[in-house]
Amino acid sequence: MKNAKLNILIIEDNRKHQVDAMMCYSSDFSGKAKVVFAKTYMEAERHLTSGKIDGVISDIHFPLSDNPNWSQPEPIGAMVMVLCKERGIPCILNTDGSHHGSRNQWICCLQRALGLPEIVDASDDHTKESPTKQWKKAFKALLGEIRKTKK
Repeated sequence: MKNAKLNILIIEDNRKHQVDAMMCYSSDFSGKAKVVFAKTYMEAERHLTSGKIDGVISDIHFPLSDNPNWSQPEPIGAMVMVLCKERGIPCILNTDGSHHGSRNQWICCLQRALGLPEIVDASDDHTKESPTKQWKKAFKALLGEIRKTKK
């Protein structure tokens, strides 16, 4: 892992959060990883089935596809988390809300029941979202999970 760049998939449908992630990646992690982005589950699935992804940082709520019938954000990050567990791909969920918020608490409980890493959240307020996400913390958590799987 020291010399090889990791292939990291970031699933994020919010353009501002994508830009923030890229800025964090380019300033702190560019020597360690190559990042690819997906905005929908259908896009992410192509990367996840390629066999070329070493780790995933996923939003929790994003669309299934670009199809207008399936383009509303849903808690698809939970599905990604389970799929990654089945395939042995380290995955960190990253949200601008609180993991104890009403939209995310059930996912937090599922994560803990499956023995998966905690959600990286950006808000201490269970009712409000933060304007940014904690990308640096998410990248560090993912690198730690990848190291565990490489042992």
